Amino acid sequence: MNTPYPNLLPLPREVKTLDSFSVPPASLELAVQGTDQASEKLLRQFAGAVLPVPIGHATRSYQVTLALKPASELAWIRWHPPQVLDQAYSLRAAKSGSLIEAIGTAGLRYGLQTLAQILQDSSESGILRHVKIFDSPRLIWRGIHLDLAREMEYRERHVFRIVEHLAALKFNTLHLYLENKFAYRSCPKVVPPRVMSTAQAARLVRHAAFYGITIVPQVPTLGHMEHFLHGPHSELRERKNNAFNLCPTHPKARPFLAAILADIFDAFHPQFIHVGYDESHSGLCRRCRRAGQPHDILADHLNWLNSVVRELGATTMIYGDKFISPEDFPLADAANGGTPEEARSSLNRVNRDIIITDWHYTAPSAGTVRYFVENGFRVHAVTASNMYWHDSIPWRRAQQWIVESIEQAVADGAEGAFHSNWEYYRGQFFDNFWPFQGLAAERQWSSVLHDYPTWSKRFSARFWGCADLFSDIASLLETTPTERRRHFLDADILEPLSVYHQAQARFDYPEIADHLDRQIALFRRTARRRSDTLRMLDMPAAVIRYTGMRARFLHNLECAMANGDAPRALSAIDAVQKTARYVGAILARGHRLCGGAVVDRHRLRRHLRQLDLLTRFIRQSSATRLRRFGLERLRDLLGQEE
Repeated sequence: MNTPYPNLLPLPREVKTLDSFSVPPASLELAVQGTDQASEKLLRQFAGAVLPVPIGHATRSYQVTLALKPASELAWIRWHPPQVLDQAYSLRAAKSGSLIEAIGTAGLRYGLQTLAQILQDSSESGILRHVKIFDSPRLIWRGIHLDLAREMEYRERHVFRIVEHLAALKFNTLHLYLENKFAYRSCPKVVPPRVMSTAQAARLVRHAAFYGITIVPQVPTLGHMEHFLHGPHSELRERKNNAFNLCPTHPKARPFLAAILADIFDAFHPQFIHVGYDESHSGLCRRCRRAGQPHDILADHLNWLNSVVRELGATTMIYGDKFISPEDFPLADAANGGTPEEARSSLNRVNRDIIITDWHYTAPSAGTVRYFVENGFRVHAVTASNMYWHDSIPWRRAQQWIVESIEQAVADGAEGAFHSNWEYYRGQFFDNFWPFQGLAAERQWSSVLHDYPTWSKRFSARFWGCADLFSDIASLLETTPTERRRHFLDADILEPLSVYHQAQARFDYPEIADHLDRQIALFRRTARRRSDTLRMLDMPAAVIRYTGMRARFLHNLECAMANGDAPRALSAIDAVQKTARYVGAILARGHRLCGGAVVDRHRLRRHLRQLDLLTRFIRQSSATRLRRFGLERLRDLLGQEE
C-alpha cells in the first residue's frame, strides 16, 4: 500500500494520505460524543488500555474525539457491506487532533486500535503523518481457537494476554476447546486438578468483553469423549473398551450431556456453544442399530443438542466433517460423512439454525463452505497451522493454507472464520505461532491482496516493534527435520533414530541449535513490545539440539560398547543428560507460564531415569561384558529394568 503507515495490521480497506505532518503528541485528551454515560465510561477505559500515549491534560495534549453517529450522518458508511456496518469506522489523524466516527461502539474500538498503531509508528519515527482511513471487516465473526485440553493446565494471566493481543489484531471471537479441562459441577470425578474454574471462566468472559472479544466454549458431545467416559460414566461408551465415542442412544447419555451444557452456560453465559461433532464414529453399537441408521442418529442427536443449547439461550456451533462425503468432496481432507447418500440424508435432517464451522486438517475447503451455504447454513471457515503434523513451525506451508482457505471461504459465502490451534505438546507452545494468528486476522478482516514476501517484516514491525527475525528462525526450524512426535520424548532413550537423523543429525544439529539460540537471544533483545510472547521460542531449537545430541549419544555409546570403553560410554551419557536437563528447564518454564508440557515433563523424566539406569549398568560392568552386550541387548535390559 502507498501509505505512510504500511505496517497497519490488519490492512485497512482505504487509506488516504494527507500532505501534512506534525510532531508526535506527548499526551492525549479524549472526548466522547453520542453515547450514553455507561458506554462513554467503557470507551474511556478501553482507550486508556490500548493507546500507547497517556491520556491527560498536559500542555501539548492531542485531542482524540470518538463520535457515535447515525448512519444518515456518515456519507462514507454506504460503501461498506451492510452486515458489518456496526464494525465500520472512519479515522482522520490531523495536526488538530484525531476524529474516529462509527455507528457502533465496536467500530469506535477498532478505530482506537488503528490509532494506537499510528501513534506507535509516529513515536518510533518522530513524525505523526496525517491520514484519513475508511475501514470495515470482510467477515462478521473473526477469531482463533485455543486448545486448552491436550496436556494443558489453565493459566489465567496467559489467556488474558492472548485476549489483549487478539483485540489488537481486531479479532472478535476466542474459541476455547475444553474437553474435561473445566470444573464441571455435574461430573466432578472426571475433572483433573488445575483446570479452569467457574469463577475463572466468568473473569475471562468479563476481560474478553472489555476488549470486544466473544468467548465461545467448545465441548465434545459425541466423539472425543475419552476424558469423560471413565468411572461412573464408563457405561456411556459406544464400545466397552474404547472411551472415544459416546453412545447417543444410551438412556443416560442425554441427561449427562444436558448437564454438561448447563454447566458451560452457567459459567460463560455465551452467545455460542460449540458442541464439537468432529471425527465421531458413533451410532454403530447394537443399541444404536436397533434405534436406526447411524447417519439418522447423527442428525437426530445433533437436533436434540441444538434444542438444549437454544433453551439455554445460545446458538449451536458444530464442526461439519461428519456431514460431507469424501466421494462428493475428494479434495477435502476432513470429509468423514460416509457415503454421499448417507451424508446428504443426514445433513437434510439438521436444523438450519445451527452454525457449521467448516474445519479441515490442512487444505482449502475444496467446495465445502459453498456446499453448506447453498444448503441453508451459516458457515464459519476454520483454518489451521497444523503444528501437530510438523516437526516445528510450518512457516511457508501454513501461510499458503491460511491465505488460500480464507480467500476461498469469503468467495463461497462464509460469514465468519477462526484459526485453529490444536495440540500444543511435544515441544510446541502457542506463543511461537503469533505470526499465523496475525495472518489469519488480516485475511479475515482485509480484502487487500496478500503480499507473501513482506508479511513477516510487516508483522514483526507491528507486533514486536523490531526487524524481522522470526521468518529466518522459523524457516530454519521448518527445514531441520526432527520427527519430534516419534523421537523427541515418546521413544525410549536408546530407540534408534531414522536413518537420516542417525547419519546426519549428530554432525550439525547442535550447531544449528547454537545458531538459533543466538538469533532468538537477539530477537528478544530487540523486541520493543510483546516480548512476553518470545519466552518459549527457544523450545523448538531445544528439540533440534536434543535430536542431535541423542544421535551423537547413540553413535558414541555404540562405539564405546563395541570397544568395552566405559569412560567413553559414561561421557556420552553425561552429554545427553545435560541436554535433557536443559530441555527440562525450558519445559518447566512453559508449564509455569503457559500451562503446557504437563505430560512432556513426565516423558522427559523417563529419559533421565533410563540414563541413570544406563550409568549404573556401565559402572558395574567390565570391558568384556560391555563388548558382549552391544546396544540391542542393552535396549532389552533397559526395558526389563523399567
